[in-house]
Amino acid sequence: VWQEDFVAAGEYLEVLRRGGVTDLEQHLADHPDDLDELIGRVRVNDVNAATLSLLGAGDVDDVLGVINPDTVGPETRDAFIQQFAAIWRGESRAAIELAGRDFQGGSFDGVLRWEAPRNGNRMDLSRVVVSINDVTGLKRAERRLAASRDLLQILADAKLEFIDHGDLGVAFSRLLEGLITLTRSRNGFIAEVVTGEDGSAYLEAFTTNAFGVAVPVDSFFSRVLASGEPACRCDAGDEPLPALPARYGPAEALLAVPFHTGGESTGILVLSDRAEGYGTDVIEFIGPALTTCAALVDADRTRRRSDAAAAALRAQESRLRAVVTSAPIALFATDNDGVFT
Repeated sequence: VWQEDFVAAGEYLEVLRRGGVTDLEQHLADHPDDLDELIGRVRVNDVNAATLSLLGAGDVDDVLGVINPDTVGPETRDAFIQQFAAIWRGESRAAIELAGRDFQGGSFDGVLRWEAPRNGNRMDLSRVVVSINDVTGLKRAERRLAASRDLLQILADAKLEFIDHGDLGVAFSRLLEGLITLTRSRNGFIAEVVTGEDGSAYLEAFTTNAFGVAVPVDSFFSRVLASGEPACRCDAGDEPLPALPARYGPAEALLAVPFHTGGESTGILVLSDRAEGYGTDVIEFIGPALTTCAALVDADRTRRRSDAAAAALRAQESRLRAVVTSAPIALFATDNDGVFT
């Protein structure tokens, strides 16, 4: 809970009104300098221990005093606009959803309740009470649920694409595009493990704009496929980052997760350049996508085997027809005693 003084801010609001401003919210969105001026006129007079804990402040003196607009992040500025708009409309109460950051840079979500006591028909802006209910856990759960729902839709679309057209590359491209967006990555590819004519293994990679790109199974990818476990690379260190498809570009942070069919590593999903890096939360989130990748590869291999078997039968039939049609035809006749005539 905060006790704040909005008197000086209220005075500046009247200056704006006399200056011809009619839509305060739009004006402050278009004139950030005026918003900074208003924020800089708000003074924090008192806070309780819960406030210090929420903000991660070491001492009450870190919070008291005039608010410095430079310390207010872009995610919090709209909450201030809503508070000033309440004063503008003569409302003494407001409830505002808030996204904020603590003194260590950590984020939190809250519901801000703003209330100015009334003195007759006038609001007392010198003793405004501001409280925040921390709903960070609830909002994170809502975001996870929404992301999971979006992921399931992406997986369904990829399967339908393969069923309708039988094109593994297009299905993987659609799936990958969704995964990059949902994980806030910048790049990625999905690859199938393929054995070349010389018996060596390589990765046939599918990106969002290129299909069937050959990627060598270097030491990094080889370890991932052999172990069957995810691996993260958040910096280059002493070991070069693994080879990536042409035009893919360097990766600063990379997550490689194998997928399996019948106990065999049949492919790998790679995501890269997520600002927050890659942890167990991302690996758990993409679990259903790995199952889908394995199923698509297995279905594509089954289709190719079926096509190859059908082609072999057609070739065999063609050869038999050629033999039959090229063989000479002889006619023989016999009399009643069975003697050739």
